[in-house]
Amino acid sequence: MAEKELVAIVTGANKGIGKAIVERLAARFEGSYLAQTTGASSLLIYLTARDESRGLAALQEVRNTAPASVKIEFHPLDINSTESIHALAKSMKERHGQIDVLINNAAVATKGPAFDEQIVEFTLAPNYYGTKEMCLAFLPLLNPTHGRLINVSSMGGVLSRLSSPDLAARFRNARAVPEVDALMAEFRADVKAGTWKEKGWYGSAYATSKMGVTALTRALAHQTRDKNGLLVNAVCPGWVKTDMAGPSAPKTVEEGAVNPVMLALDDIKGKSGTFWNDSGEYEW
Repeated sequence: MAEKELVAIVTGANKGIGKAIVERLAARFEGSYLAQTTGASSLLIYLTARDESRGLAALQEVRNTAPASVKIEFHPLDINSTESIHALAKSMKERHGQIDVLINNAAVATKGPAFDEQIVEFTLAPNYYGTKEMCLAFLPLLNPTHGRLINVSSMGGVLSRLSSPDLAARFRNARAVPEVDALMAEFRADVKAGTWKEKGWYGSAYATSKMGVTALTRALAHQTRDKNGLLVNAVCPGWVKTDMAGPSAPKTVEEGAVNPVMLALDDIKGKSGTFWNDSGEYEW
């Protein structure tokens, strides 16, 4: 009988939390709940990154620490490019038919207090729209009996930051992707018009993009609720020392990888459409 191998993809994995997620997935796979319940004896992780040279450099580092049961390969991916996303999906379908774990980690954040239409467009492009495109491209490929889709979000995007109860309710109650798209479009339009504050938005493109990611996750979980084994969740890794968050953050990248990998490998009691942080499931 052929040995069963699971397939995982991690986006934005050439450095920071993404690279640490790859390392922790490799280290914790053997004996994990997912390995035991699927009967898999090996794991293939695709470390993806936009910059091929940086991705290949990271690949060499993570391969050095991976156990024999885990293989790690590099695949280029630019989540700002629909063509790149669908090239990866096509490659995975041709090579494996299905995949088992997708962790959408790739994101951007701007430095400093500046907040305008250009920053909003720059931030939402990968953080919301790129993540959405990844989800839609890969949901059909995720194993419906045990697949895990994890979107890295943020406590920075909690709905209490909104001054409009109506906006918060629309985010919280969204059950379809077009509803979330409409909220993101309104945010862009209100920033462009200079009316974002009076409309109740929070003045951060990054925070609002992560509100969109969490709402998207909940909508996709609702959309796939008939696939009882497929779990779709969002997670905050915490405030982590990365190029994005800066050196004053209290957590290491290794600590930041704990929550995403927990959702990928552990027994989370069938929870789907939930948001997690260090304290566990969080009432977003």
